[in-house]
Amino acid sequence: MTYCYRSSYNRTITNRHLGLWQAAVCAVATVLAVASPAHAQHTATGNATAASTTMTPLPPGLDTNQKSVATALMNVFNATGEIPLAFDALSPESLTHVSGEVATGVSRVGINVMQQFLSVIADPMVEGWIVCDTPSDSPRRKEQCETKSWTPWVAPYAGVRTSTGDAGDGTHDVTSHVWGLAAGADYRISPNTLVGVALGSAGTNVRLANDLGTSRSTVVQLGTFAHHTLGHASVTGALAYDRQDVTTDRTVTITGTDQLHALFYTNTVSGRLEGDYRIAVGAIDLLPYAAGRFTKQMLPAYTETASAGAETFALAYASTAATDRRAELGLRTETTHVADNGGVFTLGGRLAWARNVNPAPHTTASFQALPGSTFTIDGVSIGRDATLATVAMGMAWTNRWTLVGSFDSAFSSASRTYVGKGLLRYRW
Repeated sequence: MTYCYRSSYNRTITNRHLGLWQAAVCAVATVLAVASPAHAQHTATGNATAASTTMTPLPPGLDTNQKSVATALMNVFNATGEIPLAFDALSPESLTHVSGEVATGVSRVGINVMQQFLSVIADPMVEGWIVCDTPSDSPRRKEQCETKSWTPWVAPYAGVRTSTGDAGDGTHDVTSHVWGLAAGADYRISPNTLVGVALGSAGTNVRLANDLGTSRSTVVQLGTFAHHTLGHASVTGALAYDRQDVTTDRTVTITGTDQLHALFYTNTVSGRLEGDYRIAVGAIDLLPYAAGRFTKQMLPAYTETASAGAETFALAYASTAATDRRAELGLRTETTHVADNGGVFTLGGRLAWARNVNPAPHTTASFQALPGSTFTIDGVSIGRDATLATVAMGMAWTNRWTLVGSFDSAFSSASRTYVGKGLLRYRW
């Protein structure tokens, strides 16, 4: 029988003299010896600062995130020969609650709100409705492009995304909401070239299942865009920046009720480039297109504080740069009808495939009370492949006003996204 001693002295004896097989058995036992339900009742009311020189075994079957936290605690125990009693009492469920998974939702919803801003300021489906030099252009649309002019506009949007967690990874269901208002102005520098700038304000809200935490943010956004046609082909590009002021909250109820709070800000840059080719088929225009998008969000190092209770399980998060890239291939459709009053009604749609290169976020953290307890937590994935669908309609009146509304959806194996947008513009 192999014995694995837990005191710092006997830990040294084990490492130096027991042999490779016995050392391996002890290492495995130590990984599993982070916490025990048997010890939970007797340590939960104990002093969180008191130290234990033993760690009782944990049942097998931990998920990836639980193992990451358990390994971090094992590393502290191996380095010091002891562990605070509060951490020795952690069950598998407790490992989940102390992991700080809510932080992974910050980057994902931040990338989503930037994506929605880009889709508002540089939607080629909308811009294409007022671009000339195509075989299906109506006289009314051509008149809109005859002179150089400024076109101010305002566009509200709101959306929701639900993502399904993975039991093996230890991720949990997430529901996130985004909403915002963008305003800007386009300027037509030539009949076929449109440029513009935009400013936006937005908000986000994220909630994890099983009361694992929430986050919210307020966002300020700035962007520029351009649209150019050459015969039947066109290209649209946009660049944007935003600053997000983020708040996270989570509650840990292991040694009491600890309400942990963090406040920080992030910076995000994003760009999108899209090209399409217009093919007239009777009264309908078909526009096969390809697009690429990148988004990079810079998150600072930040720490949690206790708004109520103790900071025993408060985390310190490392700075990180979350990068998201997506490619799209699809087909847009458009049909235009001139009303009796001279206005132009346009109906459009889109069906596309998207590939998300970095579908799952992650974050690195450590317990402030345990130096050296660094671990990485995975967040829920939005799915690598997604189907995109859009329906939109717009009306351009002879009094120079244009109103557009659209509904976007995205479906993957792990998430569902729905976004509604409106746009009101006036041509000087």
